Amino acid sequence: MAAELVEIRPGRRISVRTTAATGVSDSKKRVLAIHGSCASSEQYADLTLLLALAGHSVTTFDFLGCGASATPDSWDAYHTRELLLDSEAVLLKFSAGMRQGMVLVGHSYGSNLAIQLQLKH
Repeated sequence: MAAELVEIRPGRRISVRTTAATGVSDSKKRVLAIHGSCASSEQYADLTLLLALAGHSVTTFDFLGCGASATPDSWDAYHTRELLLDSEAVLLKFSAGMRQGMVLVGHSYGSNLAIQLQLKH
């Protein structure tokens, strides 16, 4: 699926891409992949394809200021607390109505946020 700009929180527009499971009628798991600092969700392109082929749905997104997301001028917009709130908003929006929880995957800085999200939820 193509990436789309989503206002995940008021005034915060980020690029989100959800790839549906292929070849299966019901997804095994939903995966949220969180990229590292100064990177983009493109780093998960190959993994996303493999997971989709294995029957999993995958959601990736670009942090504010990364990839195809908006790039505000305020340094405060990039604070860890803000990126964590954005990640949590993606998690809640794209896991709504699921019978099972979402699997969190993180690389580099993204693993820090994934761990914090896991502790909160």
